[in-house]
Amino acid sequence: MKISTRPRYALRLMLDVSRNSKDGTPVHLSEIASRNRLSKGYLEQLVVSLKNAGLLRGISGRSGGYRLAKAPEEITLLEIFESTIGPINLVECVKNPAECLQADDCECRVLWDLLNHRITKVLADYTLKDLSGKKGSRRMMQELAAHRS
Repeated sequence: MKISTRPRYALRLMLDVSRNSKDGTPVHLSEIASRNRLSKGYLEQLVVSLKNAGLLRGISGRSGGYRLAKAPEEITLLEIFESTIGPINLVECVKNPAECLQADDCECRVLWDLLNHRITKVLADYTLKDLSGKKGSRRMMQELAAHRS
């Protein structure tokens, strides 16, 4: 399983805006693209999804750009992911059992549901602020270490 570029790049875009929008000053998309070595055109597509989800705000004009629509500690990583790819759903039969003829008897379906739940929980438990700060990174590393022991 791989996470597509849409949520990965959206996360990088949001982190960049969070770090570079001092005192609410808008950040230009071309600057974000340059700093992150990403296509400006691709970021323009992601901005639409992030704005529609109420996570990013566009400012028009010469000194315009983008800034966060909410404080970084109020934006979960799940919101960023789901704004670009929709709800976490690894296997269609979990949320739409009618899609699979074997859904009622499938021994694997509970595993897919558990994976959906755990991925969703991790993304919901962390915010943009967590990811960009040392305290949040430490918390993630501690959780990871606890699971590896």
